[in-house]
Amino acid sequence: MPHTWGPDEPCFYYPIAREWMPNMPMSASVVPWLGLWLIHYEGWRATGHWEGGGVAHRAPAGGTWS
Repeated sequence: MPHTWGPDEPCFYYPIAREWMPNMPMSASVVPWLGLWLIHYEGWRATGHWEGGGVAHRAPAGGTWS
């Protein structure tokens, strides 16, 4: 599945780029990002093509892609 860190972990921001910081309200960051991720996820399920852009992912250390 594209843009996930694991089977139950969507990737809706890039931690290395510091797009999210602990002082940011979730209502103004994480919640809208997750909404956009869901829109692109549903498109990917329908077409097999991810339209959401983003950064190429690597599997987490010691982990695998689902």
